[in-house]
Amino acid sequence: MARLPDVFQFKGKKYRFPSESPPPRLRKKAKKAKTAKITKRRTTVTTETEVAFEEALEKAVKASWKITLGKLRGEKRERFRERVAYAEYSRNSKVATWRLLARGKGKKEHPKLNQVTDFRELKHWLGKRDLSKYLTWDKPRRHELEEMEADPNNLEFANYKNRDAPLQLSHHFEKSWDEAYHGTWFYGLWSLLYHGILLESRNVGEGHEFWEPGVYVSPNFQTAREYARPHQLFNDGNYYRCVLKVKYDPDQVLKTRERGGGQVVVPGCAVIIAAVIFCADDPPVKGEERFDDWSDDLEIIPALVENDRDREPAELRDRRKVRSKESDGVRNFTER
Repeated sequence: MARLPDVFQFKGKKYRFPSESPPPRLRKKAKKAKTAKITKRRTTVTTETEVAFEEALEKAVKASWKITLGKLRGEKRERFRERVAYAEYSRNSKVATWRLLARGKGKKEHPKLNQVTDFRELKHWLGKRDLSKYLTWDKPRRHELEEMEADPNNLEFANYKNRDAPLQLSHHFEKSWDEAYHGTWFYGLWSLLYHGILLESRNVGEGHEFWEPGVYVSPNFQTAREYARPHQLFNDGNYYRCVLKVKYDPDQVLKTRERGGGQVVVPGCAVIIAAVIFCADDPPVKGEERFDDWSDDLEIIPALVENDRDREPAELRDRRKVRSKESDGVRNFTER
């Protein structure tokens, strides 16, 4: 066996003791230097836009420390907190705007179209946001359809898999975690599927509706469907709803309530998205919140996507072209 050297070099300096690696004290010092270098590189900004982004992100990071991290440890814990910070920054206070504009008070029930939807337009809508890569289209099992009490002719089911998400659905979770549903808004779907997490409801001032801070899920599909706001995406009279099929950890349940269709409150770190269910020709009832058209300004765009021009989805590229044409038109008009 070869003898270890008496002298070795580390960080440009020579040390006189037999060891294949630096002692713990030096390893710790080197790790701190590397962390400081990475932090310095991340916080170096050059434009006012980047400064504003960094300030808002720092605020979101501080807010992310309030969330419950449950059983998460080590790298998973930090990855989850980082994702929450980016998702919170992207969401900002848009939920409050949705609630204000979607108010159902005084609005009538909308009739059904009573026709089969082929979902071609919806799949194109998802593709333009580069969300198709997370979805594998499938058909729900017969017993699931019976439990959901949904029309199979106007329902699309897709399994969800995002390899960048901090929480991944594994065989262990499939066996030990319970199944539930979560209704959501179409304006938040891009951010939700991109980040791969469900944000907790905990701020009344930002439009969150809750009686206990956390993520709300229900074992009943119809309850979640009622919380999925109907949205007329393509101005064709067809209202869509989006419901997420999730898995949650029963050991980390914060509160449960039978009233209101059956609700379970869990921390964001204890719920994983398993599938996405789209319901078509599902119009609002009298007094229900709804959106009768689509507005680009109300959609949550993931901050990392918006700032990455090299990997820009078609939807953002099209929006930028429209805005540039509109500004050119204004400039030409003023020149005349």
